[in-house]
Amino acid sequence: MSTHTNKSRRTFIRQSLLATAGLPLFTYACNNMPEATNKYLDNIGLQLYTVRDQLAEAPATTFKTLKEFGYKQVEMMQVQGMDKLMPMIRDNGLQVNGAFFNWNYLTGNWAMIGQEAPADYAFENIVEDAQKEQLEYLVFGYITKGERSTLDDWKKLIDTLNKAGEQCK
Repeated sequence: MSTHTNKSRRTFIRQSLLATAGLPLFTYACNNMPEATNKYLDNIGLQLYTVRDQLAEAPATTFKTLKEFGYKQVEMMQVQGMDKLMPMIRDNGLQVNGAFFNWNYLTGNWAMIGQEAPADYAFENIVEDAQKEQLEYLVFGYITKGERSTLDDWKKLIDTLNKAGEQCK
């Protein structure tokens, strides 16, 4: 075996043991929090990207398992196509408040990430689908470095986001 693999295993085992040892403290802290803080724990959610492989293989089972684990809400990986997942999500009593979308739907800079613009789906469709599903939040996870290098880049981003926000109202 390689040294790298052994180090990774040792690190994994050490971190797992530390995490396990900390569980009683975490449980104690959660059970003794002021009620105002505890309300967030009562509505704990999960980004579906975290379980993307399981979701691709067995979506209904994934949502059922998330509910059994105590999750109350999920955040969609993307808006496009969520209409196919929403019935399964609702059947399991989970709530969806938000979804990710690709930033390039706003900028049109698909070449920066090596992709072509979708021919039949635009930001207007994202907003329409999000409103149809009563989402409160649309989130993007990353703006490429080439789009945020200068003050003028940031001013353009602010203008783009303000226009997008107006479309979402």
